[in-house]
Amino acid sequence: MNFGLGLEHQLSDQFTLYGGAARNASTRVPESETLASWDLVDLTAGVSLNRGRSRLALGLGYAWGTGDLVQTIVPPDATGPVRTTEARFSRWTISLGASLGGRR
Repeated sequence: MNFGLGLEHQLSDQFTLYGGAARNASTRVPESETLASWDLVDLTAGVSLNRGRSRLALGLGYAWGTGDLVQTIVPPDATGPVRTTEARFSRWTISLGASLGGRR
């Protein structure tokens, strides 16, 4: 199950701050060909500028997660347990949005 929480705070008629956090669980099924077994945590923050019927938003996000990668190709003569390798994932995102001349 995935979930998230977001907040928005209007500083003035022109400026609004926003932020959010989310948890995105991996959909990996054991014995599948998918490598991504890690759950992600996402944090975002940004600001928007409101001018008349237009709005410009700029945001920054960071996500991270860890998990184990299971050896997907096992040699025919392999003995012992299947090996795993620890995986670490992270990413930064920058978002830019605009709404120009919309209705109020």
